[in-house]
Amino acid sequence: MINDGVQKSDFDVDSFLLIGQSNMVGRRELGMPNLPFIAGEISEEIDEARWKISRENAKKFNENLRSIALKIGNFAVVSSKGLTMKPDGIHFDTPALRIFGERYLAEYEKMTKEAQYSS
Repeated sequence: MINDGVQKSDFDVDSFLLIGQSNMVGRRELGMPNLPFIAGEISEEIDEARWKISRENAKKFNENLRSIALKIGNFAVVSSKGLTMKPDGIHFDTPALRIFGERYLAEYEKMTKEAQYSS
């Protein structure tokens, strides 16, 4: 998942394209060039004061993540909209993670269903 360990300055498109290229290399190494890859957004409700990451940058991060999904096949992004946070202001709480997991599953099922029809 690309929703943890985000550096404060890693919000430019070039950084995201490197993530996408790394994903493509991993697929080649596995011999599975069409392997589905699903990334999750970070919360745009981040505690700015505590983490020194602005909500605007969190939003930009998610926009850039979605932009690489448009450039790379079988790459999807799951929304973090409406998910609740732990008191630390950066991690999702347990109920939110359950919802996030359901979103991942729905996206995976969508991607694999599309792959069946395109084969």
